[in-house]
Amino acid sequence: MNRPRVIFQSLTALLLGVACAHAAATTIYKFVDQDGHVTYSNIPVRGAQKIDVRVTGTQGGQAARTPRASSRPPVPAPGNFPSVSASTQQQRDSGRRQILQTELANEQQALDAARRALLDAEAKRQPDQGKLRAQVQDRERNVAALQKELGQ
Repeated sequence: MNRPRVIFQSLTALLLGVACAHAAATTIYKFVDQDGHVTYSNIPVRGAQKIDVRVTGTQGGQAARTPRASSRPPVPAPGNFPSVSASTQQQRDSGRRQILQTELANEQQALDAARRALLDAEAKRQPDQGKLRAQVQDRERNVAALQKELGQ
């Protein structure tokens, strides 16, 4: 057996594999669901947009990938972000606060209903008390999170 020849062939195969990897193309699929959530995957899904990504070289030890087709708008440079007037921002903040307060009121009503259902189940010694306790705890966590968001 000729050991140097085997080593040379192995190294040649390894180098060819690395060289081919740099010229390889990867296909990525972009899927937007009915709620507008975007998912990127290497697995095709019905209705997904195919995006070919080509490896162009290395940068900092990692392959730099550049998409051939992109539907994303360009990202503005730092410092060039659009700004709004103070009154516009105040209106937006007020609107968000009003939405949070409405959500808090709804969640408090749901918490009260869950507590009543739990008390009723306990009084009647129904077997589904664990599920009702979990619902009460979920509602309590939601109320606490909304209160924290509102600064209460």
